[in-house]
Amino acid sequence: MSGIRSVSLDYGDTRFSVYLIRLPEKYRDPEPLSNCPPVMHSHFYYEIHYALRGQYRYHFADRELTLQEGQMLLIPPETLHAAVEPASAHHELRVLSLSLAETEGAGRFYSAFLAMLEAAACTPMPAPAGLKDYVDVFQQQALYSCVLGVCRLKAAAANLVCDLFHLLSPFAPETLAVPDLSCDAEVAILLENMVNRPDISLEQ
Repeated sequence: MSGIRSVSLDYGDTRFSVYLIRLPEKYRDPEPLSNCPPVMHSHFYYEIHYALRGQYRYHFADRELTLQEGQMLLIPPETLHAAVEPASAHHELRVLSLSLAETEGAGRFYSAFLAMLEAAACTPMPAPAGLKDYVDVFQQQALYSCVLGVCRLKAAAANLVCDLFHLLSPFAPETLAVPDLSCDAEVAILLENMVNRPDISLEQ
């Protein structure tokens, strides 16, 4: 079954929306994928491709690259790329999508995160240790229909954002003032998004 699930959260001057895209079975089948012609396409959001098992080949307008097992790849919006082509017999891929929107909140998190995402684009890198766990949470469809489940989804999204921020920090331009993101950021995000919502009480 394929489909899209999403969760949004606010932090500072940024609204993050994380989408889980469940790939069709042919991209998750443990058997080798039959020959398929690459189809160039683009999206209006960032895609995070995570090679859980095996290797994947990617085609871009000006180059090709291979994503190794345990690596992730950031594909920015409006970037032409081809559908993944498993390069190994046993493969498993997860795809998360991330969109950012600037808000009127305090802080300059948006410009810093955007600059780091752009600098790290289309560069295979080691995936954060918790990425598989975050994806597993996003895959639990029952969580999207209850308050407790939404809290778990927000926590997973907050941890993902924190991990990505620290992972991408080395890609920040030297002229960029990178704001400090403390280890308690996920708690702050949850408080901002859940406890302060007038339609949700602590009893729920």
